[in-house]
Amino acid sequence: MTTANRIFDAAAVRRNRQRSSSMDKGALFLHQSAAESLIERRRDIARDLPEAAIHGGRGLVRREDLRVERLLELDSAPGLVPGDGCVCEPDFLPLKDGAFDAVFSLLSLHTVNDLPGSLIQINRALKPDGIFMAALFSIGTLEPVRSAFLAADSETTGGASPRVAPFVDVRDAGALLQRAGFVMPVADTEDVVVRYSSPLSLMSDLRAMGEANALTERSRRLLRRDTLGHALATLEALRDADGKIPVQFCLTFMTGWAPGPDQPKPLAPGSAKTRLADALGTTETKLANH
Repeated sequence: MTTANRIFDAAAVRRNRQRSSSMDKGALFLHQSAAESLIERRRDIARDLPEAAIHGGRGLVRREDLRVERLLELDSAPGLVPGDGCVCEPDFLPLKDGAFDAVFSLLSLHTVNDLPGSLIQINRALKPDGIFMAALFSIGTLEPVRSAFLAADSETTGGASPRVAPFVDVRDAGALLQRAGFVMPVADTEDVVVRYSSPLSLMSDLRAMGEANALTERSRRLLRRDTLGHALATLEALRDADGKIPVQFCLTFMTGWAPGPDQPKPLAPGSAKTRLADALGTTETKLANH
């Protein structure tokens, strides 16, 4: 992938995550919520998953939580990886083919440049009938911030510098899993609205999460005071009746299975032995030819 095609600056993503490793852990409430959702989804699967890996776990997901015997922890930031873990980018996962019963990802795949490629790597790392589960930020996240800075840039500089990442659409998530070779793909979204006392509190949380701007096309110049002031004023105008600024974060959860010989297969068209009308207790009516 050429530099021109890279949406994210991997070095900046790594710096942001590394910086966050020494910042306020209270800002990881979204990561904690996503971790709890992943753990709950794991509980719905009765089978054993001895060998597992997780990228972006931040220590929020333990081996015992996932009911696995061994858990390999990976992250792009050294400060977020335990001593027996592996430092690596989510774009290039050093996972041996067919080595894992499960692979998990906690809020790290939304900053990869080649999401389909990352999903293919994960699929290859799974044993037959292995499972992949991920949580990632999706479209709708930080829309007030995006709009506020676009308007501020336009008003004060006559241009626009990208400041909020493009996010995957949940409607595309299932198709991405299928494209990567997963079967029985499922994608759903949980919307979380966080009410902030000030725009600066929001920006502080984003830095502590490791979610500062890491777009390749971002401006390297210091943010102009008038641009920042305009954006802050736009966000201030969003205060609700309680004086808080509501900001939406959309969490998409993706689940897919590596192909396996014992998985249920769809029946061939026309092979049904029971009519749908009988199952529904209705009368079948043939449509007239047109």
